[in-house]
Amino acid sequence: MQKNSYTGSIIKCVRISIPVLATIFGSAVCVIDQSIKWYSLNHLQKIGDAFDSGAFAFILHKNYGIAFDISLPLPITLAISALIILAIARFAILNRKNQPTRSAFAILVIAGALGNLLDRAVLGYVVDYALLFERSFVNLSDALIAFGIIGIAFSLSKKQNA
Repeated sequence: MQKNSYTGSIIKCVRISIPVLATIFGSAVCVIDQSIKWYSLNHLQKIGDAFDSGAFAFILHKNYGIAFDISLPLPITLAISALIILAIARFAILNRKNQPTRSAFAILVIAGALGNLLDRAVLGYVVDYALLFERSFVNLSDALIAFGIIGIAFSLSKKQNA
């Protein structure tokens, strides 16, 4: 019988940084979001809302505005969105070594923003498919953006309180 000269574990532990995990997670959520948007455009447009509980409705909404349906010409909206994404990317890069969690939250904002920017660039509007409390139309990319901004704000306030 051959003797194993390696005495350690055969399976090596792979360490993945928090920003890399955020990139993987954000990308996966964007793929799911784009799939739901595709479904919404191809099915909800024909049938109207598919589900409505009052607090949540699954319904198609075409958002031509920037944030909160604020109307701007498409080229200006695309330019502002791209500049914001670049600024957040710079923030993520500057924080990746000393504040990896903060960088990860910034990456989630970027992932969500890119998901919505893709809609704007291809369709001319963002596809929203969830109506919350009969007031706000949102999608998963919006949730990534909100979660990332809340995380950044929390991490900044935590540092100031420390």
